[in-house]
Amino acid sequence: QLDTGGADAGDAAIDGLVLDSTADTDTGAGVIDAPVEATGPTAQLRIANWSPDAPAAGYDVCVAAHGTSSWRGPLLAQTIGDAGVLGDSGLPSIQFPGVTNYVIGLPPGTYDVAVVDAGAGCAAPAATATDLPALVVSGWYTMAIVGDTSPTGGDPALSVVVLDDDSTATVGAAVRFLDMAPSVASADFGEGTLDAGFVPLAIDVPFAKLTTVAAGDGGALPDPGGYVGVFPPSSVALSAHAPTGATRDTAVAPNQSFAAGAVITVALVGGKTGGARAQLLVCTGDGVVNQSDGLYSGCVVASM
Repeated sequence: QLDTGGADAGDAAIDGLVLDSTADTDTGAGVIDAPVEATGPTAQLRIANWSPDAPAAGYDVCVAAHGTSSWRGPLLAQTIGDAGVLGDSGLPSIQFPGVTNYVIGLPPGTYDVAVVDAGAGCAAPAATATDLPALVVSGWYTMAIVGDTSPTGGDPALSVVVLDDDSTATVGAAVRFLDMAPSVASADFGEGTLDAGFVPLAIDVPFAKLTTVAAGDGGALPDPGGYVGVFPPSSVALSAHAPTGATRDTAVAPNQSFAAGAVITVALVGGKTGGARAQLLVCTGDGVVNQSDGLYSGCVVASM
């Protein structure tokens, strides 16, 4: 099982820290390449490590203007520096299944992204992505590291996706469901369970992509960020299962309640072929809504 416990609870632990914006960012020769200058309007970015077999020390990312290979970063090392560490690695990286807060501001534009090991520079990436959408001024984004670091079975290899995060909910609560489990090609998400009145909210969600299928209250289509408006649930189970032929739930998160106006991401994480089972990670407060303090987004592994 994934462990999101307190200090020194293990490789998957996530320990909350307070960002010191005055900290020195010199973390050692060869760690930080050229800085990203963001003196004007920016896009706000958080980093998610959803690669289930990521190194225990976690990952960082570097960016380059699309097509240039002029890498800048690593971004977490550059942004956080000596202000603290993420997780138990002793380095400013993000460990599975963690999600940073929106601690990075980038100038608008189209970027290539390199995933790098904690403590490394940009020269030897573990993976690169060159087909990402442009970042716009005042946008809020999740840059998610997904797939297997060492692929097994038919699992997809390590890659990066960029998701456009909503900052407000216009109807009820805005909820987005993501399949980030490499062994799960697609998933249905909803309230209840297969054994107890499953109500679909997002149907046939592909791995590392957004659903385009109508579901949810009133059958409304998801918005461009993949969010659906729902009547704010109170003490309900959320679950995920295969779209066809499923006889049991892949993962169940009991007793979930969302306030009106909340913006939520529910991600199916873990689930590497031959590894730990997939679980549901619930992140409250995407964009400007109910942001957590410090270095982390408010994400909790909520599965039984």
